[in-house]
Amino acid sequence: MFISIINYIGYVILFKYLLIFLILTIKNNLTSHFNQTEKCNSHKGKVWNKIKEIEKANPIVFYMIGFLICWLPYIIIFYPGTMNMDSLTEIESYFGELEWTTHFPIFPTIIFGMFMKIGTFWLLNDNLGLFLNNIFQVFLGAFLLSYSINYINQLTQNKKIKFGIFLFFAFFPTWPIHFYTEVKDIYFSMFVLLYVIFSMKFIVAHGKLNKKEWVIYLLSMVMVYLFRNNGIYIFLFSLPFLAITVKTSEKIKITVCSILAIAFCFIFLHIYKQAHNITKGDIKEVLSVPLQQTARYVMEYELTEEEKNVISQLVDIGDIKAGYFPETVDFVKVKYKKETATMQDLKEYFIVWFKMFFKHPNVYFKATINSTYGYFYPDRTEYKDGVAFYLIDMPDYRNVSNFDIHFLSNTEEYRNMIERATYTLRNMPVIGLVFSCGFYTWFLIVITLVLWYFRRTKEMTILVPLYVIVLVCVASPVNAFVRYMLPVMMTLPFVIGWTTFVIQRKEKI
Repeated sequence: MFISIINYIGYVILFKYLLIFLILTIKNNLTSHFNQTEKCNSHKGKVWNKIKEIEKANPIVFYMIGFLICWLPYIIIFYPGTMNMDSLTEIESYFGELEWTTHFPIFPTIIFGMFMKIGTFWLLNDNLGLFLNNIFQVFLGAFLLSYSINYINQLTQNKKIKFGIFLFFAFFPTWPIHFYTEVKDIYFSMFVLLYVIFSMKFIVAHGKLNKKEWVIYLLSMVMVYLFRNNGIYIFLFSLPFLAITVKTSEKIKITVCSILAIAFCFIFLHIYKQAHNITKGDIKEVLSVPLQQTARYVMEYELTEEEKNVISQLVDIGDIKAGYFPETVDFVKVKYKKETATMQDLKEYFIVWFKMFFKHPNVYFKATINSTYGYFYPDRTEYKDGVAFYLIDMPDYRNVSNFDIHFLSNTEEYRNMIERATYTLRNMPVIGLVFSCGFYTWFLIVITLVLWYFRRTKEMTILVPLYVIVLVCVASPVNAFVRYMLPVMMTLPFVIGWTTFVIQRKEKI
């Protein structure tokens, strides 16, 4: 305890002065940027070459082509693209080979299933079914990134930020492979970015968006909702903060837009579920936190007969002891007795769960922290699927349709080389932090403190979706899972540009 107190004091002092240094650096860079802008403006005709003229003529297409060229080696070497096991389950559900439940979002299941249907039945090639989805993701990702870069550049007029963002997504090795992976989180992350960009536009325009912008804003909300079961919370929690930044008439518009998004998604999903007999997902998916806490309690303390009997109605005590792992609840959750557990069993479980908490509350805190700290500790390496997917995950027990999806044999050496190079970077000091979930959480906190220091409280609104995602990660069943943090990782580079813009705008005033 004494050592911890000393460490705490030391870190508070260290981070305080690091934050002060960062703020002073930002001020100096802004002053330098204003001076450089004036000098560049007076010599603009001499500096710009043909490439810059092309970029100026159509910047979105220019950046998009740049991304595709940089990602082309991944597209060729990893053909037909990588695949997460969850996506295979969704495809099999779409094909009717597995029970279709709401455990996985319905909309990405439809998309993955339709692309596979085109490849399997129309083109008679299972590989093409995977490739069509993945190459669509690549083009959509390149477009949305390019659109976002162009908008941030319009705001900041800062070449360093523009090229910094481009280089990060073009050459940071996990991005090409992520965009080339069939998994719902990629679509979700892209539309979270689009939603945040249009939230920026909403704030800059004081809510006075044109019809086209309102339509795209509404589309981003709908897509965020449809691609993740908990996506609704992102714009729902953002709504009150966005509303207070504008006048009454614009408050009504953003509220109506959000309600329309919710209503449309609810009606669409309800009708589709009824038409295709889609059942509810297992309730165990929302029991991650209490089950992990109970498992930790079982490992550390003796249970009473009542506790044993009640817990055993959901998961056998022996299975808990055999499957408990501090980093994830998956190994315990998989043993949940979904066929026999009733609502009465759940009610009795939560009564016992509360009683156990008051007996030994420290166990619950330890269980929660042990399964979530990776989202806050920058030096915690990623868990489970690594920094990205480098394989086609198709276990036989899920591949009941016997899809023949495979990499090309003559590219194996190059695939392994790229994967080894990526993990070499991951294990390097400083550079490796850019792969870390915890690094992005702290980056988000630092940006919040910087905006708070400059009193840009209204502009902090665009950070709300990112904090919601971090909280969802904390409540998730897996610790330090990069896939869950992708929306934050994808959006933060643009938030850096936004932060520069809002501070710069204040300094100009």
